[in-house]
Amino acid sequence: MTDAPDRIPPSDLVAEQATLGAMMTSRKACVVALSIVTRDDFYREAHRDIFDAICTLREAGEIVDALTVESVLKRREKLDTTGGASSYLQRILGEVVTLAHTERYATIVHDLGRLRRIIAACNDIMRDAYEHEGKPEELLRGHLGKLQAIAGDCTDDRTALHVSSTLEELKERVKRQRTRGEKISAARFGIPQIDRALNGLEDWGMIVLRGDTKVGKSLLSGSAALSTACELVRTEDPRVVLAYILEAREEWEERAIAWLGHIDKRALEGRKAMREGDEDRYQHALEVWANLPLYVTDRLTHVDEIMLDVEQQVMQGRQPALILVDHFQRVIGDGETATLRYDNAAQKLCQLPRIHKCPLLVPSQISVNNGVRQSMWARRLDQEATVVFDITGERDNPERILHPTLPRKYVPFGEGKYYVGTNYDGRLWDERTWIGMGENKQ
Repeated sequence: MTDAPDRIPPSDLVAEQATLGAMMTSRKACVVALSIVTRDDFYREAHRDIFDAICTLREAGEIVDALTVESVLKRREKLDTTGGASSYLQRILGEVVTLAHTERYATIVHDLGRLRRIIAACNDIMRDAYEHEGKPEELLRGHLGKLQAIAGDCTDDRTALHVSSTLEELKERVKRQRTRGEKISAARFGIPQIDRALNGLEDWGMIVLRGDTKVGKSLLSGSAALSTACELVRTEDPRVVLAYILEAREEWEERAIAWLGHIDKRALEGRKAMREGDEDRYQHALEVWANLPLYVTDRLTHVDEIMLDVEQQVMQGRQPALILVDHFQRVIGDGETATLRYDNAAQKLCQLPRIHKCPLLVPSQISVNNGVRQSMWARRLDQEATVVFDITGERDNPERILHPTLPRKYVPFGEGKYYVGTNYDGRLWDERTWIGMGENKQ
């Protein structure tokens, strides 16, 4: 047996240049590329330096283009490795034929990077095998972790796997559910009757709230975000709530303060005088709000941006207990028609509960075709959901009906409807509590 001849490791420098050029040209292309490639996927060191510069700019919220990237490289004294001047960056930009091929180029770079990792691992095993003096099993055990990591990186999620590969995940999930028992999970709606029926939202995957305009979708999802965040604080749970509010974030925040302080929201808008004690409750609500494990943005609208941001939050140690994407009709996906764009967005969003092991709450405006209610242009959103709640009611009436329509698990919903009322403080109540409040309703 002889050593393999020296060969150049697999790489495609043109694909690397095209990927980096696209990232410096388009924000969307940058998001797409970052969801596929990592620093180590690039073969040329100069390309890894440019990739690092791009990531630095994005994390700082700054514009990514040839000038800003050159500035970062200059500060790091990396210009010599990248050609010594802006001419190399301009050359990279010249490799961008069309931004539509960003995913293809990035995939080529990523796949070749994986091949190089396989070669490196095999070389390590071959080197150690020549020098190893013990039993072969000892050598294999020493490299097993590295091989398993490579296998996991290269495995296509669509490939059929033996059931034993998910055994540990199954055992952990059942253990978590049995330990919790009938206890309501930290992720919750904040409406006692519904939370008791569901045992909270922990194991419900993607939950879709369907309804017409102004019937309470954001009220219910906002109640879930705040109730979950407050429960995380109470139980000292280190997880967080991630809320992507794609419309009227300022109103959403004011409603949250009213909810936390039990204050009539109209008083915060100057349309009604504060009641006795409201000022103290307002100050307390602000203090609570500032310390909630709740992260909110309205700046990310493309589904790839949302997916990437969740990944970045997790990398920074913020494991989500609940993810909220409010106003699904505002989410941008890829496709030539509205139906295809929303299907693309729904297909990607439904991966979040599986990847991050937490519920995803998606309020969605409905469309009615031939009497059939479904999320606007997005039948796939409803199909992928674990449970869909239809919300019906008059816009100016504080009383709502919630009806679960697609439960995949058996839940004792009774007649399958929940009557919900809301005060002007945004808090929601189930039928029993709402009726019991009597004259105390605002």
